[in-house]
Amino acid sequence: AQRGQNIVRSSCVGCGVCSSVCPRGVLNLEVRDEANRFGQPVLTGNNGVVEEGRA
Repeated sequence: AQRGQNIVRSSCVGCGVCSSVCPRGVLNLEVRDEANRFGQPVLTGNNGVVEEGRA
């Protein structure tokens, strides 16, 4: 997640990044429509820089 890569369940290490964005972030990753699951803009750093999502 910190590198802007997609998060999948098999790579989850319990860091809590998903819960800091959404309290049910894991559910969004697993059951959300695949068309909208990845490729969304990603907020990086503390200065509000938005990087386009990678597919």
